[in-house]
Amino acid sequence: TETITVYDVTEEDITGILIETADRTLNFTKHADVWNLEGYDQNDISQTKVKSLASSISSITSSTKVEDSIENCGLDTPQITVKVTLLSGNTDVIKIGDLSPVLDQYFCTVNDGEIYTMYSFKVDDILKEASYYTDFSRLELVGEEIYDIKVERGGKTTMHLTQKQQADDYMSSWQITEPFKNTYSAIDEMVTQEFLDPLSGLSVNILAANDADTGLGNPKAVVTILSAPISEEDGSRGETVTTVLKIGNTKADVTYVEYNGAAYEVD
Repeated sequence: TETITVYDVTEEDITGILIETADRTLNFTKHADVWNLEGYDQNDISQTKVKSLASSISSITSSTKVEDSIENCGLDTPQITVKVTLLSGNTDVIKIGDLSPVLDQYFCTVNDGEIYTMYSFKVDDILKEASYYTDFSRLELVGEEIYDIKVERGGKTTMHLTQKQQADDYMSSWQITEPFKNTYSAIDEMVTQEFLDPLSGLSVNILAANDADTGLGNPKAVVTILSAPISEEDGSRGETVTTVLKIGNTKADVTYVEYNGAAYEVD
């Protein structure tokens, strides 16, 4: 029942993770707090997922110390070898052997030290393939952080919604500034339903085929979104992020969307 600390470093101290198995090698390196995976473009890698891997590896605990030989535990020819490079320049080596016949845990050593068991969920984290780290939305919009939405069609603004500096007596926090001559209060529930929720749930992760008829050369619409993080302390907004989406053709259940110069298939 006692928890034993097998490995403990800070996530921030990890600058490299090399995972070697019988059928693949994943080599993660960090530069200026940005993670890279060898063989892939930096923009094709989920920073969140790699940080989660680093966090998982940084702290390894065990329920059991094992009094047995490395041969009996499969550690003479480990199934997985993880080399963790630290800011200091040192490299720690985590070896993972066989699955225990008694516990649903794996045998492991750190720097060829004592043998411990390692929880299976930690091993599952380490065994994820490269495709796991490339499957993510390139765009992450948070509804409550959005404060300005402009929709243009044919070079004309057909809808411009802005969040008021201060809600009026009717508690409306959004207003329509274009295309009408006057400014009108918007129905907040409609803004949330028609704009904020869809934008927050927008998944931009599947690149369009090179020969796809995207229609993005002459987009049907251009959507410009301004957003900024909100301080939990005083409610002030941080630095503004401008997101531009070009909307192209729709075929079946797919609409082509251009974001950061690349075309994607979006539901």
